[in-house]
Amino acid sequence: MNQSRSVLELWVDILKAGEGVVDTTEHIDSIRFSKNVWNCAWASMQGLVRSTALAFAPLSAEHSAVIKSYFREIVTVGFQAGLLWKGMVQYPTKEVSEGLDDVVEYCWDKITGMAKARGVGHKYSLLIDVEMGRPFEVEVITGAVLRLAQKYKVDTPRLEYTYVLLKVLQGEILREQREKLEEKAVGA
Repeated sequence: MNQSRSVLELWVDILKAGEGVVDTTEHIDSIRFSKNVWNCAWASMQGLVRSTALAFAPLSAEHSAVIKSYFREIVTVGFQAGLLWKGMVQYPTKEVSEGLDDVVEYCWDKITGMAKARGVGHKYSLLIDVEMGRPFEVEVITGAVLRLAQKYKVDTPRLEYTYVLLKVLQGEILREQREKLEEKAVGA
């Protein structure tokens, strides 16, 4: 057993002794991308509409299908890049994926279901940043998935559209910040 593996096992044992829930994997890129599916899909929409998943929960099947088409583009990127696959354990609930459409439905059902059950939707950090007038991680959250789509030649018109709208929103936030700084400088 190599030293890195021994150190990892020691760290896992320490966390578990403190009642932490720990899983290790050889597929960290896949886990990271599965988390990015949630962030890219939900955080982007939340930032643009300035509301949580609770606002999306009552949508008709026809309207939710439009949102799921956007999700499908993101998930397709993951499958084409080999970062998602049928049979993989899905983040964060550890349910086993039945395939592309299953991941899309899971992403929609899990988040809207939790929002309905709690009566409040989880706010992704992108929405919080927008509400606070702070720049957000457009390149990390949405741009990274778009670049992966381009690398694997996956057609993603909805993702591209969302990315451009987020860039506009980011630009407006930065412009407003510059104006505030200029006003402070003039008033000082």
